[in-house]
Amino acid sequence: MKRLLTFLIVGGCLLGLSIFGKFDILSNDNISQVCIVSKSKIESEDFIQSGNQFYYNYSLKDAKETLPNFQNIDGIILYIENLNVDEVFSFYKAESFKGGDVEGNKVFYGYSPYYNECYYQNNKKINMQLVVKENQIILGFPAILIGF
Repeated sequence: MKRLLTFLIVGGCLLGLSIFGKFDILSNDNISQVCIVSKSKIESEDFIQSGNQFYYNYSLKDAKETLPNFQNIDGIILYIENLNVDEVFSFYKAESFKGGDVEGNKVFYGYSPYYNECYYQNNKKINMQLVVKENQIILGFPAILIGF
């Protein structure tokens, strides 16, 4: 049990450091909002809590400034405007896979080399989920951890 806890803590810290190692996921100027999902509670910030996770919503500028304060990042959700699916996958150099339709929204999955954590689905690496809403794309690393 102690080994598992140590692995999860160290892995979470490394994940937080590795997310932005080679490429800044937040470097896309078409991002209108960022949601950081974490097990860290930052007292001075507004958040929504669900179970043991805290959800923090920021503008792109504020997210870039605040991100270094986080530990144990579980995911990042980006709200992107004025780009289509192909442009988003191209920007993140991601391979995309069609996921189907959920609640009338098109869902895609993919793998980007810019986010180190991944899981396998049908023998394919997956570390991002994309949903096309009316005039907006919601992109989650490693998945969209909120409703859409």
